Amino acid sequence: RLGCHSPERSVSQPVEVSVRLYFASEPAFVSNDDAAFIDYDALCGMLKDLVKQHEFQLIEYMAGTLFRHIRSYLDASAFSDVRVWLSLTK
Repeated sequence: RLGCHSPERSVSQPVEVSVRLYFASEPAFVSNDDAAFIDYDALCGMLKDLVKQHEFQLIEYMAGTLFRHIRSYLDASAFSDVRVWLSLTK
Protein backbone atom coordinates (compact mmCIF):
# COMPACT_ATOMS: atom_id res chain seq x y z
CA ARG A 1 0.00 0.00 0.00
CA LEU A 2 1.79 3.03 -1.32
CA GLY A 3 0.67 6.59 -2.03
CA CYS A 4 0.52 10.14 -0.72
CA HIS A 5 -3.22 10.06 -0.06
CA SER A 6 -5.34 7.56 1.89
CA PRO A 7 -7.49 6.47 -1.08
CA GLU A 8 -4.34 5.59 -3.04
CA ARG A 9 -2.98 3.55 -0.12
CA SER A 10 -6.29 1.74 0.41
CA VAL A 11 -5.64 -0.47 -2.63
CA SER A 12 -2.60 -2.69 -3.08
CA GLN A 13 -0.46 -1.66 -6.03
CA PRO A 14 2.32 -3.51 -7.82
CA VAL A 15 5.79 -2.25 -7.00
CA GLU A 16 8.77 -3.79 -8.75
CA VAL A 17 11.79 -4.14 -6.47
CA SER A 18 15.20 -4.81 -8.00
CA VAL A 19 18.11 -5.70 -5.76
CA ARG A 20 21.70 -6.16 -6.85
CA LEU A 21 24.44 -7.38 -4.57
CA TYR A 22 28.06 -6.51 -5.28
CA PHE A 23 30.79 -8.60 -3.69
CA ALA A 24 34.19 -7.04 -2.97
CA SER A 25 35.80 -10.40 -3.72
CA GLU A 26 34.63 -13.82 -4.81
CA PRO A 27 32.41 -15.25 -2.06
CA ALA A 28 33.33 -18.66 -0.64
CA PHE A 29 30.04 -20.19 -1.78
CA VAL A 30 31.16 -19.88 -5.41
CA SER A 31 33.78 -22.59 -4.93
CA ASN A 32 32.63 -24.34 -1.74
CA ASP A 33 29.17 -25.89 -1.62
CA ASP A 34 29.28 -25.99 2.21
CA ALA A 35 30.23 -22.34 2.71
CA ALA A 36 27.99 -19.69 4.24
CA PHE A 37 25.53 -18.41 1.67
CA ILE A 38 22.80 -15.82 1.21
CA ASP A 39 19.32 -17.31 1.44
CA TYR A 40 17.67 -15.30 -1.32
CA ASP A 41 14.29 -16.95 -0.75
CA ALA A 42 14.30 -15.95 2.93
CA LEU A 43 15.46 -12.43 2.04
CA CYS A 44 12.69 -11.96 -0.55
CA GLY A 45 10.09 -13.39 1.82
CA MET A 46 11.19 -11.00 4.55
CA LEU A 47 10.87 -8.02 2.18
CA LYS A 48 7.43 -9.12 0.94
CA ASP A 49 6.18 -9.53 4.52
CA LEU A 50 7.55 -6.12 5.47
CA VAL A 51 5.78 -4.38 2.59
CA LYS A 52 2.49 -6.21 3.26
CA GLN A 53 2.52 -5.13 6.92
CA HIS A 54 3.08 -1.40 6.34
CA GLU A 55 1.67 1.55 4.46
CA PHE A 56 4.07 3.96 2.78
CA GLN A 57 3.34 7.49 1.58
CA LEU A 58 6.58 7.84 -0.37
CA ILE A 59 8.32 5.30 -2.58
CA GLU A 60 11.61 6.81 -1.37
CA TYR A 61 10.71 5.94 2.22
CA MET A 62 9.73 2.42 1.17
CA ALA A 63 13.09 2.05 -0.59
CA GLY A 64 14.96 3.25 2.50
CA THR A 65 13.04 0.82 4.71
CA LEU A 66 13.77 -2.10 2.39
CA PHE A 67 17.43 -1.09 2.12
CA ARG A 68 17.86 -1.00 5.90
CA HIS A 69 16.33 -4.47 6.22
CA ILE A 70 18.52 -5.90 3.44
CA ARG A 71 21.60 -4.32 5.00
CA SER A 72 20.69 -5.69 8.43
CA TYR A 73 20.11 -9.18 6.99
CA LEU A 74 23.47 -9.18 5.19
CA ASP A 75 25.34 -7.87 8.23
CA ALA A 76 23.81 -10.60 10.42
CA SER A 77 24.72 -13.22 7.81
CA ALA A 78 28.46 -12.40 7.76
CA PHE A 79 28.19 -10.53 4.44
CA SER A 80 28.82 -7.02 5.74
CA ASP A 81 31.26 -6.28 2.89
CA VAL A 82 28.54 -6.74 0.24
CA ARG A 83 27.33 -3.53 -1.38
CA VAL A 84 23.62 -3.20 -2.08
CA TRP A 85 21.93 -1.50 -5.03
CA LEU A 86 18.15 -1.10 -4.80
CA SER A 87 15.59 0.23 -7.28
CA LEU A 88 11.81 0.51 -6.91
CA THR A 89 9.37 1.17 -9.74
CA LYS A 90 5.68 1.85 -9.28
